[in-house]
Amino acid sequence: MKTGWRSCQLGIAKIYSPFHLCYQSGMILHGPIIEILRIVPTTALALIIISGAIEGYFWGIGNLTILSRVLFLISGALLVFPGANMDIYGMAMLVVVFAYAASLELAL
Repeated sequence: MKTGWRSCQLGIAKIYSPFHLCYQSGMILHGPIIEILRIVPTTALALIIISGAIEGYFWGIGNLTILSRVLFLISGALLVFPGANMDIYGMAMLVVVFAYAASLELAL
């Protein structure tokens, strides 16, 4: 059971990726080039953030607290939702949460 739960933790981003293809046509490189150039990097960043939040470790910070994990997860989810406004909100929250988590790590 322990191995099964661990594999679910590590593979959660891979499970989500096919569903994202249904909502964002830019992920299959179909649509305007501006939309593709916006969607592909933000989706890759969102998957990295979500994976780090679920794993509990983020590069440059180290181990995450429960609050940091939840905030990173919300930030990654905002980047995943369709729309440029959600991308802006997700990136802004990511910067704030990254600064918060890094300041906690420096305080320890």
